[in-house]
Amino acid sequence: MKSRFSILCLLVNILLISCEQAPQYYEVSGRLHTPYHIKFEHTKPLDKEIDEQLKYFYHLFNAFDSTSVISQVNQNRDIRVDTLFQKVFKKALEVSAETNGAYDVTCAPLINLWGFGFSRKDSVTPAHIDSVRQFIGFQKVRLEGDRIVKDDPRLMMNGLRYDSPNAGEERGP
Repeated sequence: MKSRFSILCLLVNILLISCEQAPQYYEVSGRLHTPYHIKFEHTKPLDKEIDEQLKYFYHLFNAFDSTSVISQVNQNRDIRVDTLFQKVFKKALEVSAETNGAYDVTCAPLINLWGFGFSRKDSVTPAHIDSVRQFIGFQKVRLEGDRIVKDDPRLMMNGLRYDSPNAGEERGP
């Protein structure tokens, strides 16, 4: 009797295992602000899910989209930020502090002063730099509850990201 039960259990397990789809590799490519190419192993394609998550992230952190959350913060709109924004913002401040400001989430005015790729480097003077320094500094922005609070309304945050500042191709003045 035990052996019949064991055989039955074995057959049921084999049947269940054979019904599972084996994982395979998939690739998803596209372009939002910059091109992306993702390779992953899964039991089914995840194109739609990946696209939705990238668009969501893009909506939060794209400083070049006037409707994004970070742009609304930069425009001093009274906006609540979600938990993902809060998490990335906290990490950006942490990195800013650990690097003593070498990475500063608020250096957008300097980037704008020089232009993307330092296209205006010959026209920037020490006086220009000093004029924007007064409202730059990661210590001048903080999270209070679910809102970003800036000590100076002229303070602007860069897109909150961990890659190089020239990852995008379009950057406004």
